[in-house]
Amino acid sequence: MFKEHSAIIEAMRERDYAGILNESNNYLDAAVTKVIARVQRAREVLLTADLLYITDAAPPRALTEQVPEK
Repeated sequence: MFKEHSAIIEAMRERDYAGILNESNNYLDAAVTKVIARVQRAREVLLTADLLYITDAAPPRALTEQVPEK
């Protein structure tokens, strides 16, 4: 993590405002890809869990009632 931030920090030390913007954009571009990958991995793991006890605990009408559109 520190290595990823070092270019931004160095640009800040040098008061290189264009460099700060450039390095920040580079960091955010890379971070978005990593975050999306983590979310996709988490969804694969979490959505496959067997959670039947949640629907078993719900009143029967709650599973069949339609919510009216506004």
